[in-house]
This record gives sequence, structure tokens and C-alpha cells, in this order.
Amino acid sequence: FDEVVLHDVDQTRLDRIALVLEGQAAADEEPVPFRTTTDLYEALEGADFVFVAVRVGGLEGRTIDEGVPLGRGVLGQETTGPGGFAMALRSIPANLQYAEMLEEASPGAWLFSFTNPAGLVTQALRDAGFSHTIGICDGANVGHQSVADWLKVDANKLRAEVFGLNHLSWTRRVLLDGQDLLAPLLR
Repeated sequence: FDEVVLHDVDQTRLDRIALVLEGQAAADEEPVPFRTTTDLYEALEGADFVFVAVRVGGLEGRTIDEGVPLGRGVLGQETTGPGGFAMALRSIPANLQYAEMLEEASPGAWLFSFTNPAGLVTQALRDAGFSHTIGICDGANVGHQSVADWLKVDANKLRAEVFGLNHLSWTRRVLLDGQDLLAPLLR
């Protein structure tokens, strides 16, 4: 990287993460230059890769998204079901706006979306013509690491067979030297 630019609408959060990055840079022989800004266009201008993780409505929005379905006896998680759909109604328009700004500021840049609900947001971006969009989710990795931790084995030695999309995924098998460890672990 030539430079990392961090954007947030909250200067206080930017100041906090800048302190962390300055501490890391002081310990690194070849630190990556970084800067912070509350100006989104400035952050996007000249970018090759942009990582987007936004929570439109903040934690209050998440509380509502998850609480309303729960109040009606339905599981309301922010990535799936009615809670996820409510989050998508806020997240998709905002992410489309960011993608439009990115295309204007840095044509051809790649957008990595880590905004929930990841599958719906990514599909909406791609359907809108933003082909340089990749949706990412760490859900499968967390499961993989959990199995490794439980069995006290190096996660790099495991091979997990995961199907689905983002938070709607499941693990069929976890193999170590060709032997399935998941079925006995679940028993």
C-alpha cells in the first residue's frame, strides 16, 4: 500500500483509531502511511481499493431491527430474517450512494463490502452495475476457528466444507488428515 485513508463521520472515533495506528507504526520498520478524514469524497479520491463497513442507524437501529421481531416472537438478527431485511432497507441505499461516489472519485476501484446484511448489500451493488464489488463475511472463518479451538488443533491444518452465503451458511464437514471431526464433535 502507498497509503491507507480512514473515513468516519465521527472525528472522535477517527482520533482513537489514529492513536492505535500511530502506536503500531512506531513499532514497524516500514510503516504504511495513513491519514484520517471526515470527508468521504476525499477518502475515496484516488483509491484503488475501498473497504466499506457501515451501520446505518447506528446501534440504536440495530436494537430496533432485532427488538421489533423479537417482540412478535420471531428471531430478529441483523443479518437474516426480518431484522436483516430492515437493516437492508437502510444499508442498501447508503452503499449504493457510496459506490456512486467511489465510481466518480476513483473509476475502476474495487469495493469490498463488509456491511450487513452482506449478501443482500453485495447483490444490490452488483445488480446496480457495480461489478468491482466483492462482499465479505467472516462467519465461516469464525466457525472454522471455533472447531480448531475446541479440539486444540492448528486451524491451518483443518479443511472446512462450508456452503451457503455469508450468515446463511453452514459447515458440512471439518477434515483433519481426511477424517471428519465435525460429526463426532457435534455428538
